Amino acid sequence: LHRIEVLDGKMAVLEAEKAALEKRLGEDPSVYSDYRKTAELTEEIKKTEEKLQPLVEEWTKLMEETYE
Repeated sequence: LHRIEVLDGKMAVLEAEKAALEKRLGEDPSVYSDYRKTAELTEEIKKTEEKLQPLVEEWTKLMEETYE
């Protein structure tokens, strides 16, 4: 269960980062009016998702094993 709690914390941080990036992408005129900034922010979102995905997979597996 400790590992699940650790994963919960890491996922929460990454999800908050992703939400902040997405909010900035949609609401910051200096970003959405500049193709380069939009591309950079989109790449940051993609990298955050790539970091999040294996954590979600591990969390799901551990939850299934724990509650079988």
